[in-house]
Parts: sequence; structure tokens; C-alpha cells
Amino acid sequence: MNNLLQYLAESSLALLLFYAVYVLLLSRQTCFTFNRFYLLAALAFSLVIPFLELPAWPTEPTLPANAMLVQVQPAGTVYQAPIMTITPTEAKTLNLGPWLYGIYAIGVLAAIIFFCCQFLKLYTFIYSHAAEGYYWQRIKIIPTHGEMATFSFLHYILFDNSQPHTPTEKRLILQHEQAHLAQKHTFDILYLKILTIIFWFNPLLYFYKKALESTHEYLADAAVLKEEAIDTYATLLVNQVFHRTSSSFGNFFHLHQSLLLKRLTMMKKFNSPFSLIRPLLAIPVICIIAGALAANRPVSIPDLMPVSEINESSAFPNPADKRNIFTQSAANAGTSDDEISEPSFPNGKEQLYRFLLQHLKFKPEAFGKDAVRGTVVSIKIDKEGNPENTFAENEDLINQEINRVIRLMPRWIPAYQDGKALNSKYELQLLIDRKAKHSVITPNKLAKNGSLNAEGIPTFVSDIIHLGLNPVTGTPKNFLNQEAIVVGEITEPTFPGGQAAMERYFKENLNLGKVVGNELAKAKEFGFGSAGAQ
Repeated sequence: MNNLLQYLAESSLALLLFYAVYVLLLSRQTCFTFNRFYLLAALAFSLVIPFLELPAWPTEPTLPANAMLVQVQPAGTVYQAPIMTITPTEAKTLNLGPWLYGIYAIGVLAAIIFFCCQFLKLYTFIYSHAAEGYYWQRIKIIPTHGEMATFSFLHYILFDNSQPHTPTEKRLILQHEQAHLAQKHTFDILYLKILTIIFWFNPLLYFYKKALESTHEYLADAAVLKEEAIDTYATLLVNQVFHRTSSSFGNFFHLHQSLLLKRLTMMKKFNSPFSLIRPLLAIPVICIIAGALAANRPVSIPDLMPVSEINESSAFPNPADKRNIFTQSAANAGTSDDEISEPSFPNGKEQLYRFLLQHLKFKPEAFGKDAVRGTVVSIKIDKEGNPENTFAENEDLINQEINRVIRLMPRWIPAYQDGKALNSKYELQLLIDRKAKHSVITPNKLAKNGSLNAEGIPTFVSDIIHLGLNPVTGTPKNFLNQEAIVVGEITEPTFPGGQAAMERYFKENLNLGKVVGNELAKAKEFGFGSAGAQ
């Protein structure tokens, strides 16, 4: 639900900020061409900025004073992941998403219909009066006979021939409209019309429309006044200002009284020295606004999927009182008074983590704009060890992928009590991070494993599995690229049977003569194992 609504909100905020810059710095300046392209660029940037992710400055995740670490290699390098908490939801909230989408879609459809009706009406008028038209300086002039005021559209000038214009007035009006056509102002209007369809609910576009229309008129006035006297042209504007029009696609010579006053005021500034201070000042302000809106926002994890049976204390542990390096086995971190053994993946947790690395593959669109997603997966383990996920089939893409992988899992070793297999639940806690460099495990030593839920089924909670994703393939990265992944006691990978068996293997299988003998001798000098094959 949030993606489209968030996009529209961020775009609207960008429109507001860019328009504020225009009003404060540019609206009273005579840099009309700069103002025109500023308004057009502001509209374009407002569409693009929500898609950008520009980090304001590099940051490293900080370790809380109560966080726990896992040491994954003997060399002593320690990596950390945040411990997350899930607040239980007591009541369901009303989902307004479908209603908001429906209202927005109806508005877009209505705006499209209105746009098409206006365009069809104008096209029909031009087509029906084309035979009466004539050319003036290679521009098609179409008389309107008072049905429409004078305006320009694409490569046409629709001229109101019902008005008693003198030859000089007619020439000035046509020169004004010719300037609109030469500078392609019609495309600006069409561009704004399309944006109005997308942001039909946003009143800011009305102000952009007024600002762009004013800028177009200033530009056309300036083009005419390069060859004509101000007094003659100003008198013409005053005489024509009270005419109205029934179309909204073109650039009109006859506009409102408020705009007339602005145009007359701007005419007096045309010959004043041009100042670049405010336009140049607007550029860094624009960059700051764009950077602030496009910068990465704090990571939020709104879509955690708590299971109804899990309360706050059993979903994620309470923080530890102090930092410590996890060096002891986290398997069966806690058991009930009746000694219920924890259900386990074949060959233990190490193989469970390998299985997740091998099979999980997330699509980029599953995350939206979120960099991190957390989820708690409740796996039911029956007495025969068959795993079953509790997610529904219509879950989001993240949970659908996890559900798919759980269906691929082999049988588990079920929970036991007094030698009898039990039905149980295993809560798999996943933190899926698109920006993490590695995958890591955060121990969950304080989880109340083996406690009975409301249904009387023993529930066990996993360590927090922080999966860093490959941004290209969508697959989890290795746990620091180590072959040995043992949560708790960290061990080195060893040859079956130990060092002596490894030496015997090489002596029996390598046949390199003196080379092998020399290399083995060197190895023994470094203590590679003097208890070799006997």
C-alpha cells in the first residue's frame, strides 16, 4: 500500500519546496527564460526525486551497549547485528489502502476524460474552421468569429476576428502569438496538463500553471517590445484584457486583470540591468532540497510478521546487561522444567543456515524502498518431523519466498519429552538486509525455549539470522565466507580423522618423489604433525 502513497507524498513535498524557491527568489526577476525552465525542471525533478537514493554521508551501524556479538572466525574478527524487538499488536487497524487507491484511480480517470474532451473540442473546432484559414508569415491563422478569444496552439493562431482591431493592433497581437509559437510554449502547457492528471489532487499545480502562464506572457511581451513602443503595446493590453476564452490548451493574448497589472509592471523592468544574483542563489538551494529529499531515510521495518502465539519476551530476547562475545553453544539455550528437547534440522543449526543460504532468493521488488525487512517465521514440526509453515498463500513476496524454501526442507528431528515425540513450533527469526556486507548470527541466549504456548505446544526460538543479500542475484551472502559455521563454539575445519589421517592420505595418494618428501620435511619443521603415518 505504502509505495504509491509515499511516492505521491514525496513528490508533492518537492513541488511545494521548489515553488517556494520560485516565489521567494525568482518570481519578481526579469530572467524569464531561466524562470520558465526552472518551473519545468522543478516539475520533472518532483517526479524523479522519490526514486533516488543518495546517502547524505557514509555511516556505520553502531553497536548498542547491550548488544550481543558472534565470533565467526578464529582470527578474532567480530561482526555484529542489531537485536530487534517486536511489539505485540492487540487490535487490528482499519486498512485504508484499497479505499485510497480507489479514490486516486477514480480521480485519474476523471482527469483523463476531462483532458480528452477538451482536446477533442479544440481539435474539432480547428478542423471545422480550417477552410477559412489563411497564412501570415508561414503561420496558419484560423478565424474564431467570436467563439474563442485569440490564442496560439501548436502551429496555429486562432484569431478572434469579431473584435474591431486596427491594422496596428492586429499586427501586435499576431506578433505576440507568433512569439508563443516560436518558443514552443504549447508543449509546456501540454506537459503541465499531463502532470495534472497524475497529481489531480494537488492544488500546487494550479499555482505552477499560473506561474508558467505569466512567464510565457512576459517572454512574448519582451519579444514584441524589441521592435515596438511600450505605450502603444500597453494600451492594446488594457483594451483587450476583459475578453475570456473557453479553452485551456493555448497561450492567450487576453488574460485576467491581475496578470495584466503584472505584465505592465514587468514591461518597465525590461530595460533595467539584469541581475544574476538571485538565479545563481537558487541553484544551490535547489541542490540542497533535491539532496535532502533523495537522501536515504532512516531504515524502518514496518512489516514485521509477528505470530499470534509469540509475546514480546519470547519473540526477541530482552537485551543483555553488558557486551560479551558469544563463545558457547546456543543450542537448547533454555528448556522447560519437563526437559523438552528442541526440534532440530538434520545435522544441526549449521546445516539449517547452509540450507537457507543455498535456497533463498529474493526479488528486488519484494522490498519496495525498504533496505531491511524483519520477519518471524513460525514452523510447525509434527511428531514425524515434517515442517509446515503457518504463512498464508497470499502473503507478501518476502514471506512467499520463505514459505517456498520451508516446503523444500527435509524432515526435522522432532521435539522429545520422556522419549516420546511431540508436536512443536520453531520460531525462525530472520533479518533480511540488502546493504549488509555479510550474513551473521546474533545469539538468542535469553529466549524461553520449550515454553508452552496457548495451545499447549512447546515453542522454541532461533537465534537472530541476519542475512546480507547480494544486490544482483538476491541470494544471501556467506557468513563471512567461512566454510565452518557453528553458532556457539567456533571450531576450525578439520580433515576426517585429524592431522595424522590427512598426512597418511597425502603419502598414499601423492606420487611426486623427492618433491613430496622435501615438502613434508619442511612441514614437520613447522610442527605440521610429527605423529604422521606409522
